[in-house]
Amino acid sequence: MILTVLAAIALAADVIVSDSATLRAAIDDAVSGDVITLSPGTYPLESTLSCRSDGTLDAPIVVRSEVLGDAVITADALIALKVSAPHWTFENLDIQGVCADHSACEHAFQIVGAADHTTIRGCRLHDWNAQIKGNGEDPGGGRIWPDDVLVEHSELYSSTGRRTSNPVTPIDVVGGQRWTVRGNFIHDHQKDGGDTISYAAFFKGHGADGIFERNLVVCEYLHTGGVRLGLSLGGGGSSPDSICEQSDCSIEHVRGILRNNVIAHCPSDVCIYLNEAVDSKITHNTLYDCTGLDARFGVTVADVRNNVLSGSIRERDGATTTLGSNLEGMSPDDWTDWFADPANLDFSVVDGFAIIDAGETLADVSDDFCENLRDDGLPDIGAVEYDGDVACITTEPWCPEDAGTVTDTGTEPSPADSGTTPTDSETTPTDDVTTPTDDVTTPTVGSDSSVDGEGDDKGGCGCQSTGSATGYALVVLLLGCRRRRGSNAA
Repeated sequence: MILTVLAAIALAADVIVSDSATLRAAIDDAVSGDVITLSPGTYPLESTLSCRSDGTLDAPIVVRSEVLGDAVITADALIALKVSAPHWTFENLDIQGVCADHSACEHAFQIVGAADHTTIRGCRLHDWNAQIKGNGEDPGGGRIWPDDVLVEHSELYSSTGRRTSNPVTPIDVVGGQRWTVRGNFIHDHQKDGGDTISYAAFFKGHGADGIFERNLVVCEYLHTGGVRLGLSLGGGGSSPDSICEQSDCSIEHVRGILRNNVIAHCPSDVCIYLNEAVDSKITHNTLYDCTGLDARFGVTVADVRNNVLSGSIRERDGATTTLGSNLEGMSPDDWTDWFADPANLDFSVVDGFAIIDAGETLADVSDDFCENLRDDGLPDIGAVEYDGDVACITTEPWCPEDAGTVTDTGTEPSPADSGTTPTDSETTPTDDVTTPTDDVTTPTVGSDSSVDGEGDDKGGCGCQSTGSATGYALVVLLLGCRRRRGSNAA
């Protein structure tokens, strides 16, 4: 093991790039342990960067900038970066799609096949149809899917509605095991074409053991329109069977977990949608200004506990839920009486008689939206534990101090006016035939409209990290530890 790490140190390099050509060359020539750092500036792309070299657990290949926003990749391409090899890490990258035809800018990242242990951290990904796409690929010998992918402390949004009939979902994962999506700010995912149905993020395609935790999801933040759902296990379904794990799309996800998320301003539909999702756990989420949670179809089985929500929890078409200590159907007056300013995402408690110590103790939920331990007796209901240990701010994504420094590069807009109290619109997608069903979405060319002006440059969490090619390997070799990613990393 030591000889392997020493060999990685010997071969690895700190590579500083300053333009698109040197960035492409560095990625093409990367070896395990390389740290590729983008100098401040703009990096225009007209074709995909392909990440095909293998990193290792002890010596990943890292592509990063020092500070989020200093280096901006502007891509007029279907895909900005395609990752098909294991152990790549991307940090503090701002990647914007700039296609005049929205159907021609599909993914900031496509993570496919053998791309196990890909990490996307502290990035800003904007103006794409599906900023992060995960799916299977057949490199020869059979189809494989990327496992153990981590997406954390990043911001994903579109500055305007996406004028396309293609699927619009910032995190769109078909197949794969043990994906973790945590601490992100996902907002404004409008599909302004076709059926107008979009999701903030989903796992589907018979994947398993995916986790959504501590995310701030705001369907309508900068703009309104369309039918925008929050988080989902199953999305609108997958087909044909060949794209799903086990060649079987009759189950969309197994053992998925949604915990400690704040999901808000999805007035046209549900905050959480479970579609053919087996053995799901939906715990300690705060769901505001939406029609609630839908569990759908006979194979769906979900344990739903300690959530606070507008709307209701509904079993549809044979789904089964086990409920415990949820607060459903909260009226607008309830929200404003109990919380400081829910319309502007401030869920500081004002009157907590129905929330504090009203939950059930759950063995697999030990902390809250801000990684504050739920250790003062019975847990509070919803995403936040109000024990006074942490001033938990819900108006922005939580960034643990030991993950880096929060970078705020602009002003913070107020959430878009979402209108009246949501009603049960019954617009939950049931036959979403436009949900991505292929490895790479083929662009539908036809719109000559240009992308409107950029939204507020807020920058999400922007957790930064520093490091070098030798530094990453030496930490493993000499200290035998890795950087802590939160007090209770999944």
